[in-house]
Amino acid sequence: MSTGSSTRHIKPFISLARILLACAITPIEALLRFPLVAETYDTTLGGLAPFLDLWVPLQLVRQVVRELGRLDELEALLDWDSRRAWTVEDREEEALLHNWRIPTECLSPADYSTKTMLATTFDRIVLLPPTNQVRTLLPPPEEIPSYGQSNGTTDMEAGSDYDQLWSKVVEWSVVEYERWNHRDRLSDADRFNLDADSDGDTDETSSDLTPLFLYTTLTHLLGLETLIPAVSSEQPALDTLAHLPSIPPLHRAALLHISSSPSLSSLSVNSSSSTTAARLYLLDAITRLVAHHYRQHALESLAAVRTRHQIREALLVAEQAKFGDLQARLDQVEARFEEDANRQRDRATRDRLIRERVKALEEEVDRLALGAPRNAANVGSLATPFGGGGVDTRSAVMMVAAAAFVLGVAIGIALANAAGGGGPGRSNQKNLHDVHHGNDGLAKNPQANADQRHQGAVARDGESPQWHGHHGAFHNPNAGPQVKADALDKMQSLAKDAGKR
Repeated sequence: MSTGSSTRHIKPFISLARILLACAITPIEALLRFPLVAETYDTTLGGLAPFLDLWVPLQLVRQVVRELGRLDELEALLDWDSRRAWTVEDREEEALLHNWRIPTECLSPADYSTKTMLATTFDRIVLLPPTNQVRTLLPPPEEIPSYGQSNGTTDMEAGSDYDQLWSKVVEWSVVEYERWNHRDRLSDADRFNLDADSDGDTDETSSDLTPLFLYTTLTHLLGLETLIPAVSSEQPALDTLAHLPSIPPLHRAALLHISSSPSLSSLSVNSSSSTTAARLYLLDAITRLVAHHYRQHALESLAAVRTRHQIREALLVAEQAKFGDLQARLDQVEARFEEDANRQRDRATRDRLIRERVKALEEEVDRLALGAPRNAANVGSLATPFGGGGVDTRSAVMMVAAAAFVLGVAIGIALANAAGGGGPGRSNQKNLHDVHHGNDGLAKNPQANADQRHQGAVARDGESPQWHGHHGAFHNPNAGPQVKADALDKMQSLAKDAGKR
């Protein structure tokens, strides 16, 4: 449906035939049913109309739509307050200019386009100031709603073909209605003179059975499709067509020549009028058939558009789900890479700490090893004066043994620190461990006598095999801090059990 105006009219005009098409009303029926329409319609608006149609003033269209019971659906479009709204095509820019917009709550300005305007439902419009206009680009042809495909043509071509066909039907309807209206206004004498002055086309064609065939075939087909309005019970319906207002019921025989049906002498006076009425009925039947196929193709096209939209939405959802799955898998791979990198960093840190501890241990051992001869020499120098001054040799030996014991304890402490003991709370376990290494150092000290080495060996070997197993686990270079701490705990527990026994 379109709106227009001419230089002769300041009121907006509406293309009524498009509304009639949507309401399944033929132009012939509307012209006969609404006399005001017949008196005020214009087909070209002085050459300004974009296409041929029944251009009717807006207020009269509202009245017609109200009588058809469709005002609720078209009230917003036919609102008097929106009469100044217009949309024009800018062919050079391939765009549309609007002096109105859809309310923001229905369509966000950020999403404004011709496509979204066609897909948005709204019940009112907002008029813009004269200096402010909205420009939207024309969408691709495949995105413009059309009226279905036909004979392999595209949607746009099919929609254009149906529009042209409907325009021809409207034009034919106007011509036949004006002919009938002109004859109906003539007096009987003028009608008789008109029949006498005719070129004989009626006499030549009325004997042809083609009109009767068209009439009977179309009416039967339209009856099967329930496209003809039902008539009241007072009107004969079996052999007549009586749904058009202001037109008498049309008998099938009215399409034949009067001479071929002598029993129809009652129609001889109005033979010309009957022929004109027959043309109106046939045109109305053909129009209903065209409108039916037009609407059917429109519905099929709308269903096809919705189906394509649903398919695109389904594909989009599937792509999003696939992307989400790939993203989740990528996140898992990245998490694994990050975890591996963290493990490698932790391992590198542990290796560095172990190397530093081993180096410190080696330096401590070297220092203790270099200091041992000096300690022994000092002990020996002390033993001689003591022996010469009355201190017995046994006391000197005991002092040497004590020095060796201290040396062994120092070595044990160094080894324990190098291996990395536990934190706070591990002092008892480390003391026990250090005593063990002190005894071991005494047993291996070459400066100690046989009795002292024997005592150190006995004290060192007094632990159980389980204790020595945990001791080996504690000194394992591949063991972690937690494993070393557990080994110390178990060594302490075994030592306590041995003490109780």
